[in-house]
Amino acid sequence: MNNMNNALTANPHYSDKQYLHGYAPDGLNNGLVNDQVLHLDDIKRQRNRLRLERTRTDIFNPGSWLGRELASIEDILEKRKHLQAELQRHKIFVATAIDGFWRIDANGVIEEVNEAYAQMSGYTMEELIGMHISQLETNEQTEDVQAHLEKIILQGHDRFETRHRRKDGKIIDLEASTTYLHENKEIFVFFRNITQRKVAEQTLRAITAAFDQACNQLRCACSITPAKPANSPIALSQLLTKIR
Repeated sequence: MNNMNNALTANPHYSDKQYLHGYAPDGLNNGLVNDQVLHLDDIKRQRNRLRLERTRTDIFNPGSWLGRELASIEDILEKRKHLQAELQRHKIFVATAIDGFWRIDANGVIEEVNEAYAQMSGYTMEELIGMHISQLETNEQTEDVQAHLEKIILQGHDRFETRHRRKDGKIIDLEASTTYLHENKEIFVFFRNITQRKVAEQTLRAITAAFDQACNQLRCACSITPAKPANSPIALSQLLTKIR
């Protein structure tokens, strides 16, 4: 083997590239080097050695085609690793969010939902995936839903109040915040349950209306009893009787 190596490197008329592609001295092509018989396996091993040396050189040479390919692969793997980390953070954020979450396509079909919205609606996450939002929406008809989706896509975002029907038939009030992702043609929606706030607001309006009505009745009662002092026991008793 040493004789073969010497024979390959001693002849100045042939380069490693020529040997690599099978261009060897006549003696080598005939299987003879320095009057010794070489086996075909020896020639193959020598060519493989040259290929390996070339490959090792290319790997550590950023300017070579192989170096560039390896750098490109490393860059792709790094980006993939980064995207996987981002996806994991997204899943953790959505899963632990207090607000409800939807990821829907441009046609209004639910592709992803979190546990918070599932609890709001009474459906399971598996039941919600694949549903059209018109099956839950109560404020808008199907055609209105589609028009609203087109508005969100055009604007890129929207914020509004709406109402959804739970699985048990009850209605819940929600505040929705939406963002359209042009790259994926998807809409992210976050929901906040404002049902209790709406009930409190309705109660406050009822109390305010009752108070205003009582004040109006009190003014009317005062206007029909001018002869008696307003602070006398009889006058106050009559006013209270009229209000009741």
